Amino acid sequence: MINQLAEEVKRSVFAYEQSQFSVTKKDIISQPNLLGQKLDKRRKELGISMSLLELQTGASLATLSRLFKNPEQVKFATVVNVAEALGVRLCTVE
Repeated sequence: MINQLAEEVKRSVFAYEQSQFSVTKKDIISQPNLLGQKLDKRRKELGISMSLLELQTGASLATLSRLFKNPEQVKFATVVNVAEALGVRLCTVE
């Protein structure tokens, strides 16, 4: 009984999260360098300096610079951490 309730809650939360999030064609990034540019643009919109982002994410300034130019040059975990720090949601689209 408790397991069934837990599963129902999980499904409800997932459905709610999905209803709050929609992806449009303009949101889909097909080239890595465009992701880097989007993250850097978001950083600037938020007024976050590279130094502060370095402190927030643990990624060095050099790594952040590489990420913003070409995310393929850094570990995926770094991309995820930086995106999360900037409030950018990463997802897959099928």
